[in-house]
Amino acid sequence: MKRVLLVGKGYPDRGGIPSLLQMLLEGELASRYRLSFLNVAHHGQREGGAVTTGNVVRTLRDARAVFAQAKQ
Repeated sequence: MKRVLLVGKGYPDRGGIPSLLQMLLEGELASRYRLSFLNVAHHGQREGGAVTTGNVVRTLRDARAVFAQAKQ
């Protein structure tokens, strides 16, 4: 069975993307593929698109998590 890794913002975020991801996880696609979801929603202080230490650390952590999940 082929695997699909969905990467996006889930709980506690709300809106279009989290809703779409949930729909995919519960829909017909899930019966044909092995789906995994990597939630990259972050809690705490929002720093927007600015280049800050916090944003760089989160981005590197997310990238490492994507590579780790993709290897499985």
